[in-house]
Amino acid sequence: MKKQYKIVLLIFLLGSLGLLFYSTWYQWNDIQSKEKQKTAKQTIKHHLPIAEFKLESMARALAISPIEPYYVVSAGDSNEIMVWDREIPEKPIKVLTGHPIDENETFYGIQSVFFDSSGELLISKSSWFVAFWDVSTWELISSHKIPSTVSSVSPNDNLLATGSLDIEIWDFTNTKDINKIYTLDNDRKHYIYEFPKFSYNGRWFAMSIQTPPSTPTTNDKKVRIWDLNTQQIHKTIGKLFTDNKSIESNVNEPLMSESNQGIKYSNQTKRNEGDIRGISFSPDNRFFAIGEQDGFTIWSLPHWRIYNKVDNVYIIDFAFSPNGKVFAIASLGGIMIWSIDEMKPIAKLSGNGSNLYWRIVFSRDGNTLVGSGYDKNIDLWDMEGIE
Repeated sequence: MKKQYKIVLLIFLLGSLGLLFYSTWYQWNDIQSKEKQKTAKQTIKHHLPIAEFKLESMARALAISPIEPYYVVSAGDSNEIMVWDREIPEKPIKVLTGHPIDENETFYGIQSVFFDSSGELLISKSSWFVAFWDVSTWELISSHKIPSTVSSVSPNDNLLATGSLDIEIWDFTNTKDINKIYTLDNDRKHYIYEFPKFSYNGRWFAMSIQTPPSTPTTNDKKVRIWDLNTQQIHKTIGKLFTDNKSIESNVNEPLMSESNQGIKYSNQTKRNEGDIRGISFSPDNRFFAIGEQDGFTIWSLPHWRIYNKVDNVYIIDFAFSPNGKVFAIASLGGIMIWSIDEMKPIAKLSGNGSNLYWRIVFSRDGNTLVGSGYDKNIDLWDMEGIE
C-alpha cells in the first residue's frame, strides 16, 4: 500500500513540475513574441513626402517620365492633362487641353496616361480617342478614334493595347498612322474589367476580367494571361481568397486596424472577398502579383508558381520597384513598402491628407514613388535609402 502511495505521489510531483515548467515557458514565449512584434513595428520607418501637388479633382491617371523623373503627368475627370515638376509643386508647369472629344461622349475624362519607353512621347487615352504628344514641346502630334474601355502601353516596345471585349494590339512606331497588328481573343464570354498590363520582357499580357453575373450578387472576377509569342491564353487565375465570410461586425469592434503589415480586417468584418484591386509584373521579369481586396499573391516567372501569399491585408493598388527588391501596397492609412526577399514590410509612406491612395507608380530609376490620393493630392516620396 505504501509503495502504491509513493508511486501516486511521484506522479503528482512530476505532473506539477511539468505544469509549472509549461506555464513558465508559455509566459516567457508570450513575452518574447510581444517583444518581437514591438521590435518589428519599431523597425518600420515612417517617411513623409518630399513634394505634394494639389489638384482640383482626383487624379485617376498617373505617369512619371522615364528620362526626367522630376516630371509627373496626371489626368482625371476632365479632358485636361497636368504636367508637374516636383521642384515647382505650387502649380502645373503645363496644362494640355487638346485631347479630342467625341460628339457622343457624355463623360469627359482621361482614362490613362503613359510615356513611351524613350520618354519622348506622352500617350493619353479616353473612352473614344488615343492622343500622342511631343514631350519636348508638349504639342499634340496626332489623335486616333479607338473606342475602348481599357488601355495599356508596353514598357519596352511601341505597342498599345486597347479593348472592350477582345484586346487589340497596335504598333504606334508611326504615331500619325498607327497599325493594328493582331487581336487577343477573349472568347467574348467575359467582360473586360481593368488593369491591363504588359510584362517587361514583352512575353506576357495580363488583365482582370469579370464574367456576366448570373445573379445580382455574383462577383466572379479573374485574371487572364496571354502568351504574346503564341497570342493564345496561357493561364486564367480565379479568386485566391474565397472564404466569403459575411459576418456583421460588433458595434464596439473596429472594422479595420493598422498593423505592421498595413491595414488588416477584424475577424468580424463583413466584406466582399475576391475583388481584384491591381495586377503588376516586376520590371526584372521575376514576379507577377495580384492584389485583391483581402490580400495579395505573388507568382514566380516564367513557370507561374506561387512565390508567396499574404491574406487579411487591405489592397487598393500594388506596384513593384524597378530593381525588383521591394514592392509597394497602397492601403488605408498610407503606403507600405515590402521586401520581396524577406516578405515583410520595411517602411511606411504617408502624406498630409487622408492617406487614401488610388494609384501608385515608381519612377524608372526607382528613386521616387508617386501616389495619387483620394484627397485630390499627388504625393512624392524619396525611395533612396529605403531598400
